[in-house]
Amino acid sequence: MKIKLQRESVCMGDDCNAPNEKIVQLDDNTTVSEFLGYCAVNYVPKIHNSVWVISDIDFRKKYVIGYIVTDAQGNISVFSSNEDKSVSVVISDGVFCRYYYPKKTDDFNDVKDCFELCEKLRAQEN
Repeated sequence: MKIKLQRESVCMGDDCNAPNEKIVQLDDNTTVSEFLGYCAVNYVPKIHNSVWVISDIDFRKKYVIGYIVTDAQGNISVFSSNEDKSVSVVISDGVFCRYYYPKKTDDFNDVKDCFELCEKLRAQEN
């Protein structure tokens, strides 16, 4: 399965390549969790204390596929309610990666896309 990846630019130098498109070939049996791990290591820039929201490339659908979280020490975690599903079931054509970090957004609670992630992280703390 071919998946088109696009992401936000993270700096002015990165803007030259916007929308930073890459096409990857994955096995249809690749899980969403494996796909998010691939994106974390091979596609999105590693920004400490940030959240990448991975959603359907069609903004009208506004379907969140998962999250890539990098903490202040640079440790990466991936989260998805679809983590065990095959990418061929969850992703139709491609994904768009949007990032949030404290200097860009004062409060993650104000970011609609991050609501599901915040709830999942709160549940893990309890």
